[in-house]
Amino acid sequence: MICRHVRSLLSDYLDGELNDDASQQVREHLDACARCAERYRAFRRTVRFIQAKGQVEVPADSPERTAERFYAALMSPDANDDDMRRVFAEETQRLVNSQGPQT
Repeated sequence: MICRHVRSLLSDYLDGELNDDASQQVREHLDACARCAERYRAFRRTVRFIQAKGQVEVPADSPERTAERFYAALMSPDANDDDMRRVFAEETQRLVNSQGPQT
């Protein structure tokens, strides 16, 4: 598998939604490709962080915008953990600011 194809499958791989053959191919690629393995670890950490934070109210356009930015950062051939952290921090701050003062 080539890196770009593996990156397109990371979400399904993490969710256990791939068939056995595809899952094995992704795992073998991640075992052999340090760059994709790091991207997978960053993606997995991001998903776990978001799951741990629970639900918050967000503006109607936020999920799409946030998902588009994460996907763009994840799929970029030059992306790294710092890019993912930056996008996450920017989107988190934007969401916090949009909710106004907490009472």
